[in-house]
Amino acid sequence: MAEIQRILCALDAQHGAEGVLACACAIARSFGARVDAVHVRQRAEANAVQPFAAQGPVLQGWLAAHAVEGRLNALVAALDPDLPVPLRIISGRPEAAILDQSSVHGSDLIVLGSRRPLSLSRAAGGLADEVASRATCPVLTVPTGTTVGSLSRILLPVDFSQATERAVEWALTLARRFGSSVHVVHAVGGGSPPVRSISKRDPGNEFTLGHALVYRTEQRFRSVGVSATSSLVESAALHAIVRFRESETSDLVVMGMHDHEPRRWSAAGTVASVRDRVSVPVLSVMTPESEMPLLRGRFSESDGTRARRAASSAA
Repeated sequence: MAEIQRILCALDAQHGAEGVLACACAIARSFGARVDAVHVRQRAEANAVQPFAAQGPVLQGWLAAHAVEGRLNALVAALDPDLPVPLRIISGRPEAAILDQSSVHGSDLIVLGSRRPLSLSRAAGGLADEVASRATCPVLTVPTGTTVGSLSRILLPVDFSQATERAVEWALTLARRFGSSVHVVHAVGGGSPPVRSISKRDPGNEFTLGHALVYRTEQRFRSVGVSATSSLVESAALHAIVRFRESETSDLVVMGMHDHEPRRWSAAGTVASVRDRVSVPVLSVMTPESEMPLLRGRFSESDGTRARRAASSAA
């Protein structure tokens, strides 16, 4: 079962630090975990903070950098004293610095904002995408302006690969801690909206295997007392996830990822697209390739392949 003891919270004072920190602390309180906060100075800020170089634009940059750090320190200091959060200010490339700090602290979870810089095209990966594609622990991205009070409903998209198993473990852990309900959704085919639900009552349909796997996943939650529902839909995965997130008003989306997928695909693929389109936190759970053989007894690649083949033959 997934467990959280150490959380790394990456803060950007100008974009959603309050929501990111509040989300990290809510999870930490539930698990009795420790939160370590880090702010990575942008290159311009790092260059500005130099001794004996306090003239003109350099002085303005120096003052701006310290104002940012002051706001972050004030934000952290205003937290519940029973949950102290040490803040470290470092310089460097944000992606590398966050991953390095995660390794140093032995983090079980990284929490950061999901804002995509306007200078990047939709095909280019933002910081959240880059961190998630390389992190060895799950990454929770929090949209700017999000306030997490509770996690009452979790949306769990599945594809029945080994990555599904790890995502199920995390959704189950969070659901039990927060008393959440879980909706499991599996999309088959590649159709565009509208999303069409496939009824398990349809006689002789070609989606029998998909229904069996979705139902098996739903029952895993029910067997331990977690309220769960499920859907099998004919749609592209992204459309299905966004549609169910909106209609079911989910508070969190949990998705599995594979570490053997090319980084370019991870940055521009379904998980990154979901981050761009939903207004709630997204937890991406990487399944290390070394653990894949251990998971094949529950969900195998053949399960997902056979389900997709059945869907294709019915299309």
